[in-house]
Amino acid sequence: MLTVIDYLGNITFRVVRLGSGLLGFAYSAARSPFVERGLGSRVFGHVLRKQVYFTGIQALPIIFITALVFGSTLIVPMAFALHMVGMTSLAWPAVIFVLIRQFSPLLLAIIVIARSGAAVATEISYMKLNNELQAMDAMGMNTDYIVVLPRLLGITVATTVLYIAFNVFAILGGYAVAKAALLEARFLDLGIFFQTLHILDIAEGVIKAVVFGLSIAMVSTYQGFTLKRSMTEIPQIATRGVVQSILLCFILNFIITLVFLLGRGS
Repeated sequence: MLTVIDYLGNITFRVVRLGSGLLGFAYSAARSPFVERGLGSRVFGHVLRKQVYFTGIQALPIIFITALVFGSTLIVPMAFALHMVGMTSLAWPAVIFVLIRQFSPLLLAIIVIARSGAAVATEISYMKLNNELQAMDAMGMNTDYIVVLPRLLGITVATTVLYIAFNVFAILGGYAVAKAALLEARFLDLGIFFQTLHILDIAEGVIKAVVFGLSIAMVSTYQGFTLKRSMTEIPQIATRGVVQSILLCFILNFIITLVFLLGRGS
């Protein structure tokens, strides 16, 4: 019994420590533009553009393919099943809830974590190991402003844009395949989709994309700064960043979904 209590206490302590560390980390990054003396403005812009390019533009091909496959495998079976039981009017509402509000933000978050989260944690770990961060501090450059903040903004912006692109690709791809399979199914009319789509559906998905992107960036950069002295820590840091980012996104997804469900029910 004592062992279980110790284990739960240890987990609670780690969660609280991680949460306080992330909050302090985010606060330092948020206030960095107000204390920056202008030495790193050009570097900030360069790092921000690189991060948006790597997280967003370079990910478009895999997002395109994943969205087409996912949209087709979701919309076609769902539309066919509802058509068979005479509930065709629920096809688009079901797709909106499952795809736009639930699965696409989480699936996109996992892709961003796998591509950018691990890469950012590894990159910053190497920067710290090679004393690059210390050198920036010695030159009077604010590392919160030129290392942390552009990655937070870049990943957040790219994740939000990718979320929109993912859903456009998924809906259009799934619609095209479903229309080919169910040519007479009037409920697959895109006009009905736009009539069914509510502003709160879009808001929930976009908010999740923004929150997930910011959370992934925060956890990944924070873990990169936790490196102490050994190169063997880097794989562990990258793994820790991936696992913590996934868990955090799932927890936040539940909270945001609950808030919107309760808001609509009230």
